[in-house]
Amino acid sequence: MKNKNEINKNEIRNINIEISHVEKRDDAPDKLSGYAIVFNILSEPIFGLFKERVMPEALEKTLKEDDQLCLWGHDSMYVLGRKSANTLDLRVEDKGLYFEVVPPNTNWARDLVESVHRGDINQMSFGFKVFDERWIQDKETIKEHGMPIREILGIKLYEISIVSFPAYSQSSVRNNTNGNNENIYIPTPPAITEDNFEDRNILYDKKIKILKIKNNLIKE
Repeated sequence: MKNKNEINKNEIRNINIEISHVEKRDDAPDKLSGYAIVFNILSEPIFGLFKERVMPEALEKTLKEDDQLCLWGHDSMYVLGRKSANTLDLRVEDKGLYFEVVPPNTNWARDLVESVHRGDINQMSFGFKVFDERWIQDKETIKEHGMPIREILGIKLYEISIVSFPAYSQSSVRNNTNGNNENIYIPTPPAITEDNFEDRNILYDKKIKILKIKNNLIKE
């Protein structure tokens, strides 16, 4: 079931996956590589409301049309590479979106490479907008997972980032890159009118209200 009522909002997801440090050889520059997005992997509960997975077709349009960046910590002041500058290579593989980036020869970038080499930093994140999604919330899915499943079918990928905060979970979902929650976006499945789903719809609405209260977005 597709829902296009509130999508096309900024979202950020993190994944806990090993980043490789390719040692410098001769005059070749250092490289960092790994997977920024993994396909068909069901996430942990997000906001405690749903699970999701990125489908392989989600990146087809954006990789052809958009110019992505690789950042440190989603900060545009710390650019590790850019696709149009040939310092960032992105390619879709069976597992997911693979990247190789050549960091600049700056103090902060050398420090980051050292932290990756030591294993202190080993996580990736990506900033995106969804323009196509499908919600799976039939009785069998709710019974098995306890919540709906969101399948991401199409995104506009802005950037990938090397990060140090927690893995792909509800605590790692952030909705903008400037640190505030003024326009927090909580993906919501379409309401189901069947009698057996009325309680689920009410519970979902209550959980969203609690989240917004916790983020000081609305008054109790």
